[in-house]
Amino acid sequence: MICFFGSTIGNFEWADSLELLQNISLQMKKGDVLLLGMDLIKPEAVLHGAYNDAQGITAAFNKNILNSVNDLIQSDFQTFDFDHLAFINKEKSRIEIHLMANREVSVRSPHFIEDLQLKEGDAIHTENSHKYGTRHFQEIVDVTGLKLNQTHTDEHGWFSLTEFQKD
Repeated sequence: MICFFGSTIGNFEWADSLELLQNISLQMKKGDVLLLGMDLIKPEAVLHGAYNDAQGITAAFNKNILNSVNDLIQSDFQTFDFDHLAFINKEKSRIEIHLMANREVSVRSPHFIEDLQLKEGDAIHTENSHKYGTRHFQEIVDVTGLKLNQTHTDEHGWFSLTEFQKD
């Protein structure tokens, strides 16, 4: 049994997700099972509330990316120079998360040839969180050759743990 929990697959582009799952399938033997956690499509109000929460938890998490970048490349991003922006991209069935400059920003790093210049309104795309539905499950079956055994969901049908099997 292979377990891939936590909706982590949702952070990949769909083509990359399919490639990863196809590679996993190629390593599986007949009878092996893959348990895959996926974040399902849900009402827009629920998604908006989760990614633009009133407590600012998601915004703080998103802005903390800048602190991590600063640690990695000795840059001088300032979190207060950016606003959290999360919105639904229906066409790609995902939430897109960005940090948008709230003023002109100049960022230095010894790893840059020249300072990074951002204008007010420029955005840094920090994360995608894809949401899945029936068509996605079918495409996984079609691409990987795995059989869909069953899907377990929470009481709202917002999250799934889906069991695929190698025939």
